[in-house]
Amino acid sequence: MRAAVLFGPQDLRVEDVPDPEPRTAENEVIVDVHAATTCGTDIKMWRHGHRVLPPYPCRFGHETAGVRADTGERVLVSDSVACGACGPCRAGRAQICRSPTWVLGGFAERIAAPAAALDPSPDGLPAEAAAMAEPFAAAVHAVARGSTAGDVGILGGGPMGLMLTALLAAQGRNVTLADPHAERRAQAEALGAHAREHLDGRYELVFEAVGRVEAWREAA
Repeated sequence: MRAAVLFGPQDLRVEDVPDPEPRTAENEVIVDVHAATTCGTDIKMWRHGHRVLPPYPCRFGHETAGVRADTGERVLVSDSVACGACGPCRAGRAQICRSPTWVLGGFAERIAAPAAALDPSPDGLPAEAAAMAEPFAAAVHAVARGSTAGDVGILGGGPMGLMLTALLAAQGRNVTLADPHAERRAQAEALGAHAREHLDGRYELVFEAVGRVEAWREAA
């Protein structure tokens, strides 16, 4: 099969590699990959490496959707499986497990993944959208943690900022998104938000979706 393989920082090659062999002890199954989206973390992995990567050469990609080879079921592949034993897991907060098993390798035609990492994908949901479930869940969680403020500012019009915009606008909030790129501002406006290059004035609630110190200061 074909797969994207990292041989080192900024050394990415598409190679012919052996088909994955599921490990029985890990209760792995084969998933035929139909979509794998690129996260900002993937870019960091390519650019600088990352502590969760196995030794080079290695495969990566963690936002994955496809079809289970053994059952034909459409599935999402989670980026990790919680250990079930650490403090957060015992407290019911497996999403911040201290010792997860990472599920990487989505940038390939097939992936061997633990059955525990698979969730069914609804019929009619395109694989490209299903693969975005993990970052979309982060946006849903952020909105749920925020207040019910009516006037909301969002810093950053990347994928996370636009997902926040879509969720908040759907709730009827008055949303203003700030981003220096005209195409991102246009996307925010299409979702029902106001858009400008910089936030001005005060907002009841601000979401920072840039990840830079300057944006943290502006949000404060």
